[in-house]
Amino acid sequence: MVLTTPLWALIMVMRFLLMCCHDQASPPILQNEGNISQNNIDALKNTPCRYVVSLWPNVTTKTFEGILEGLIKVEEPMNYTIFNIADLNIKEIKLSTRDAQNETIEWKINQLFETTATHSLTIFFDELTPQNRRLQFYFSFSGEIREEWRGIYYKSYYVNGVERRNVFTNGYTLGIFPCVYQVRHEQSIELNLIHERNLTVLSNFALQENNTLTSGAIARLNYYLAFNLTDQNLKVTVFKFKRIPIQRFSFAIGEFAQMAKDSKNHTVKIYAPASQIKMAKYALNQSVKILNFYYNYTDNTLNPDLKEIGIVAAGNVGGYSSEGLIQMSPENLFYQPGVSPAELKHKVAFELAYQIAKLWFGNYLFVPSAFLNFALEGFAAYTANQAMASIVNEQNAENRYEEWFNQVMEDDSLAATQGFHGPKLANQKTQYNPFGFQKGALIVKMMERTVSSKKLQAAIQFLITRTPRQKFFRELSSFYVTIDRIFL
Repeated sequence: MVLTTPLWALIMVMRFLLMCCHDQASPPILQNEGNISQNNIDALKNTPCRYVVSLWPNVTTKTFEGILEGLIKVEEPMNYTIFNIADLNIKEIKLSTRDAQNETIEWKINQLFETTATHSLTIFFDELTPQNRRLQFYFSFSGEIREEWRGIYYKSYYVNGVERRNVFTNGYTLGIFPCVYQVRHEQSIELNLIHERNLTVLSNFALQENNTLTSGAIARLNYYLAFNLTDQNLKVTVFKFKRIPIQRFSFAIGEFAQMAKDSKNHTVKIYAPASQIKMAKYALNQSVKILNFYYNYTDNTLNPDLKEIGIVAAGNVGGYSSEGLIQMSPENLFYQPGVSPAELKHKVAFELAYQIAKLWFGNYLFVPSAFLNFALEGFAAYTANQAMASIVNEQNAENRYEEWFNQVMEDDSLAATQGFHGPKLANQKTQYNPFGFQKGALIVKMMERTVSSKKLQAAIQFLITRTPRQKFFRELSSFYVTIDRIFL
């Protein structure tokens, strides 16, 4: 018997209504596990959050490029709802909880979702006791992610009557931890940190819907990073990465230092390849005293035997300084055994210039307010993107670069009309123009495209003579031989 389309539609509607009614009575998934205890809910509302909810992809599914792009909504302390998962061809969802005894209970739901529908999946936990406070909840999806779902989404939830935001990002961010939060006291900041097993590759954690990196996006990173703190007098932040774009990594370091400004000591420990952390200290304010900085240069993989990589910062951390990036001496920032200060200075100068270039002209245009401390509105994102697109994509890249460089960069007044200007510093005593940084970004970006070292040298010399930050960019003039060796 073949059902007609209207009859099939009617059956589906009735089925949907029955499911909705059933949802009101008991959870459709864990209905045999008992209802939520109101006493547990009331207790959780009056105590700190005691459990972590994690999302992990099915690592065996090659087509799964990230976790589910949708929204996670925390309606109650023990009620987690995932919705807006339409168009994800989910073949199977595996739900599992792990209690303090590492016993795993799994539920498998086999359902082929209609690509035009929006589905809700609600999971209830019960009997959450103090002895079982690290209950974790794992998801495993099999399907493909839609590119247009990329972005950061969040919903509010409440702990102790205080609103917390649960961030759900995309890309290679493999975990979500809505109960990892910071508690702000009058004179201190307590960081409650997740277990380091959940620290993994974070690729797009700081991208908002407009693809602009902001300090607000960085601040929400504290929901992801770090480790269980019980001693309120100890301020520790732990990063453990296999790889991460260093500019966002740097901002995260600075953000945690900023958050610890009311404490006497703040320790930042980083576990990552040495090449990935060299720029991290540029995000720290000058008022932070760098006590030590050490890393293992020989091992570029993350493993249990990797030596500790750490930045220990102590002192009262103030706001970010746009001048601090320039005033800090490169040879004083880094220590590398067996490398002379002069050679190290050149390496650091190159690294800094190259990272600035990636900040300005990466896949997205990053305008890091925490890094250079100037307004987003002062930068012509569209102009710069269009110009660089025409430079990079066309065959006559060098000619187009020279044409645009001479037209825009040589005339400060013309550059200002296109949005290349900066605000006054906080002290209102000095007019700070980040125009020099933009020229530096263009120069270094074109190092990858230039085929003539003579053109490269001329461009750097032009940059030095034109920039209002001559002291900083003189550092660039002495290492173009190194750049030639790397790029050309």
